[in-house]
This record gives sequence, C-alpha cells and structure tokens, in this order.
Amino acid sequence: MISRNLVLLLFILILICNFVQAQEDACTLPDGISQSSCIYLQRCDHFQNQIKQYGGRPPQSVVNDIRAHLCVNPKYVCCPVPPTTTIAPVTMLPIPKITTMYPPPPEEIQFSLEQIRQHQNYRLINANSCGLQTSLRIAKGIKAVINEFPWAVLLGYNDGLGEIVWDCGGNLISEQYVLTAAHCIRRDLEIARLGEHTISTERDCDNFGACTDPVQEIKIEKAIKHPEYGKPENKHDIGLVKLAVLADTTKLNVRTICLPTMEAVEITKVKSRNFTMTGWGKSEFGIKSDVLLKTELQLVESSLCSYKDIFEEKICAGGFNKLHTCRGGGLTTAVEMNRRPKVTLYGVLSRGVNCEESTEIYPDIYMNVKYYFKWILDNMS
Repeated sequence: MISRNLVLLLFILILICNFVQAQEDACTLPDGISQSSCIYLQRCDHFQNQIKQYGGRPPQSVVNDIRAHLCVNPKYVCCPVPPTTTIAPVTMLPIPKITTMYPPPPEEIQFSLEQIRQHQNYRLINANSCGLQTSLRIAKGIKAVINEFPWAVLLGYNDGLGEIVWDCGGNLISEQYVLTAAHCIRRDLEIARLGEHTISTERDCDNFGACTDPVQEIKIEKAIKHPEYGKPENKHDIGLVKLAVLADTTKLNVRTICLPTMEAVEITKVKSRNFTMTGWGKSEFGIKSDVLLKTELQLVESSLCSYKDIFEEKICAGGFNKLHTCRGGGLTTAVEMNRRPKVTLYGVLSRGVNCEESTEIYPDIYMNVKYYFKWILDNMS
C-alpha cells in the first residue's frame, strides 16, 4: 500500500513540475502587457549586455530590474527581446582593467588523463560504486532529498570552548579522503561528518517515516592545502583532507563521488549540461541552512569572468539566484561511465568571489578538478 501511495505521489510531483515548466515558457513583462519567454539569465542578451557594461558588477538599479523580471522558477528571467525597458544611466567612475601576469600553470596539471590513470594511487578513487545516487532525484526545489548526495561532507571546527562548529564542506572521493577548498583548511579543523542531511536532527527520516543510517563522525588525521594557494585572487584554492579511519561506504547515506578521469566525460564535452551545487551554506536570502541545499546552474563563458583573470584551472558557473555557500562545495553533474549514470565532481568552489552577498549576480569561480589530478593522487596514500 505504501509503495502504491509513493508511486502516486511521485506521479503527481512530475505533473506539477511539468505544469510549472510549461507556465515558464511564456511570461508577461513588468509593464503587464508585453509578452516574452522565461530563459536562463545567462542567455538573456538584454541583461548580459548590462552586466558586461559594468564589468560584472552592475549597480543596484540593474539588479533591481533583473529581480523584477524573475519568473516562477527563480533561475529564469522574463527576458525583454527587443529591450522594452530602459535603465537610467548611472554615474560611476570607470572600472580600470587591471591585468595581472601569472606564470603558466604548473607542470602537475599538464599530465594527460592516460598518465593519471597509470598513477600508483589511481586505484584509490573512482571505485565501482562511486557516483551512484541512492535515492530518487527530484529536480525541482532547493532542499536536497535524504541520501540524494551521499558524498557531501561537513567539516567541523573546534571553537575553543569544547563545541564543534560546522563551518565548511567537501566531497568524499575515496574511503579516506575528502576534496575541499584550501580556504576550508584551518588549524582548528578537527572532524568530518559523513551521511548528514539535517544538522539539527539525531536521525534523518523522510515524510513516510523511513530513516537513513546514522551519520559517521571521523577525526581528521591530516589536512593539506595546495602549496601555491594564496593571493592574488585565491589561486589554487583546493585542499585534501585525510580521515583517521576508513569511511563505511556500504551505507546508503555515505558513498564516494567520481572524478572525471575519462576523455569521454571531460568538461568540454558536457559543458552544455545543467550542473548541481550543494552545501549547507546560505540561501539567497542570507539565512544559514540547517538542511543540505542544492541548486542547478550552468557553465558561463570565461568572458563574463574577465575581471577574475580566468585560466584553465578554473571554471565559471552560476550567477544570479545561486546557492551562497562559499564553503568548499562541489560542482557536479551525472555522466555515463561504464554504461551507468554516475555523478562526477568537476569543480570545487573557491572563496575568490564574495558569494555571501545576495546582490552579486556575477558567476562563481570553481577550481577545475581535472587540473589537480596529479596533485590529488600524489598526496593520497
């Protein structure tokens, strides 16, 4: 009986999602008369031209106008084509173009994928069970489903008063290693919590009373920042955390995520897909979340990140109405590996963008995991 009710509920959810999507195909502009279509902000030339005009940092008047054009799904805007509104010119000092010369990427990120697969520690990653989602994924909504992202890890810090503060995150890439951002690695990092969904509950259960396995809290044995991490612009903001004991990845709420080590799943071949960002960070309204959140986003052309001096070791993604986590979260998407859909980690969120300011609508910067394969494997054992 329960299974029948569950199937019926899922069927209703699918109908609702399709209905909402159908509503978003057409929209009415704020003037209440003109008709247009709901599309991703990144695809709306009207607003993208304004964002570029101000070097990726538009004034509040432009931000307010974008908000006025939001569709039912806040990832979309009712795009004026041709422009039907005129933004009053804003008097502001020109933004100087500062060009910083960086040395070429280090040799460690120039290895071929074939050489990576021959690395002595390659056996430690991409286990047969990596990237397999253990619950039905629901595309709509900002809250993740229990067990939807079993590789998401919370990192805990000792506040000096005997309490643990869950202040950063990462992704489990093997039974003993978590990939995170370098800015998450601090002296007070003490413990990792695996299999978490809702921080404040002792046990995570769904609406039908089915509960998942208990979380696994494991002490940190070692944490490693990339040796070249630092200013300017928080380059090489990537780090590796070694757990004191192996995680039990036989549980539904604790699994490893795959890394894109096959040519067929390189980011250049999947860049048109929707990607997912997860974390326990802040929502658009600046409220810190107790529940694992998710948001879908798309890759953005590097020209929109020109103010950040983007190289191949970085990825631009997201933009307006993103999940503001800034806490080691991962950029993931499902790809076919060994004839099975597997969730794969492509980027680690950098602190290079102040993504806790909800008025910022320029893209986030992610460290491109591919370009750190050798460094990652060299530091595993």
